[in-house]
Amino acid sequence: MANPSIGAVTVGFLRGQVPTLGTGMREITREGRNGHSYKQIGTRAPIGELTTITDFDSAALANTHRTNCAALKGTIVTVTYSDGQTVTNVAILDVVPVRCKKVETAIGGTTNGEWLQTMRFVVQQKA
Repeated sequence: MANPSIGAVTVGFLRGQVPTLGTGMREITREGRNGHSYKQIGTRAPIGELTTITDFDSAALANTHRTNCAALKGTIVTVTYSDGQTVTNVAILDVVPVRCKKVETAIGGTTNGEWLQTMRFVVQQKA
């Protein structure tokens, strides 16, 4: 079981799924006519959120991680889950640092560190 990643950034824990692409439909109705029909309007995916938690040995390393994550905003990346599955062509629309907290006892993770950095990524898969 590998560590999940978003682009080149490895994380300890990844929660959420990238919403999948689907064909959009629009209903067509005509005034004064019975019935309706549908028109395909293209392939698109809804916007979704991914939350990550990563551990670090120091606050400085957690800060570097925040900087690396922020640099992903506006790029197209591949998201890899802990089970090895990947989703390609994922646009990073926004990156929000949620919390950086020092814990009393390290409990494992990527480095068995005492600093936990939580990040939220707003994503959308592109066709």
